Amino acid sequence: MPCHAFVHPPAIGDPARLEPAMRSGPTTRRPSMPRHLPRTIRFAQLMVIGALLALSAGPVAVRAAAPSVAAAKNEAVGDRVDLRDGDQTFPASTPLHIDHGFVFVIGDKKIGLSNFVLDMDGNDLTADFIRRSPVGDGITVDELWYYNFPTGLTGVHEFTRHYFAACDNVDISCDGTRINTPVETLTASAVVTFTP
Repeated sequence: MPCHAFVHPPAIGDPARLEPAMRSGPTTRRPSMPRHLPRTIRFAQLMVIGALLALSAGPVAVRAAAPSVAAAKNEAVGDRVDLRDGDQTFPASTPLHIDHGFVFVIGDKKIGLSNFVLDMDGNDLTADFIRRSPVGDGITVDELWYYNFPTGLTGVHEFTRHYFAACDNVDISCDGTRINTPVETLTASAVVTFTP
């Protein structure tokens, strides 16, 4: 018949805390450990697993994580392609950025409610960052979405700008949606040919 003796008081949630009749087999009690040690051990285990996964991926994972040409955070790369100029050419494989957005009067309650989406050949692009800054006249501020292309582009691409402004049923109809819902107010396309 097994002997059930507790040397140390069991921790909450510890199986040794169960009544002996509820357990099967002989009881073995591990020595008590500081409360922070199990969390530290789990963290160390996760770190080891992460290191093993990184090593198993080999140099490919390291190369994929390093950008080819890195821009500082919230900084545009290369020259600007201004899509308002319409169809145009630009040197192929040359760093560039595209930025477009809105200008507001300081204090306008619609600042931050507008949205800009750029698509390339029908596929929406994700902006690298959004910059809000005073224009310099003391009464207006701009909100611009920046799209960086650090290695440039090749071929011919159609870029379409989609402008969304908050509806108010005064200047912009909400068409049954809630006030301040972003509504597409302007769409404009331009073809850019990237020449060698």
